[in-house]
Amino acid sequence: MNEIDALSQKIGELRASNITVDDFHQWVVASSATLSKVVSQGVLLKFKRGDMSKIMAASKVVLPPCSKCSSLFKEGEFSDRAEHASCARIVDQAMATGLLNRVGRPNWFKPNSNQLGADAYFECSSCGALWTLVEPERQYHGLWERVV
Repeated sequence: MNEIDALSQKIGELRASNITVDDFHQWVVASSATLSKVVSQGVLLKFKRGDMSKIMAASKVVLPPCSKCSSLFKEGEFSDRAEHASCARIVDQAMATGLLNRVGRPNWFKPNSNQLGADAYFECSSCGALWTLVEPERQYHGLWERVV
C-alpha cells in the first residue's frame, strides 16, 4: 500500500470514528518519514497537531475526489438561481443512481459564516468524498462545494 492509500485509509477510519484524533496524530508521527515524501510540511503539521476540522481541510488538499463525483457540476458559488437548479437536478440524479448518498453535516464541519441558505451533505459512494449543496437565500445564489 502506498503512502496516499494508507493516509486515505486512516482518514476514513477517523471520519468513521473508528480511531480518535490522538490515534491519528500518533499514526502520522510514526509515518512522518514516508508521508513527508508526498505531502507538504504545512499539511503534515496539520495532520500531526490539528483538530478534526484542520485535519479534514488538509485532507481535501491531499486526497482528490474521483472523476465520477468531481465531474457532476463545477465547484463553487452559483452565478444565478438557474445554475443552482441545474446542479440540484444533477445531484438528485446522482442520488437516484447511487453515486451520491445523503448524509448529515459532519460535526467537525463549520459552514462559511457568509452562507445564508440551508445546506445538505452528500457522500460519493465511489471515493467517499463529501460534498455540500447550499440553497439560495436572498441575494446569495447557493454553492456546490467539496467538504473533504
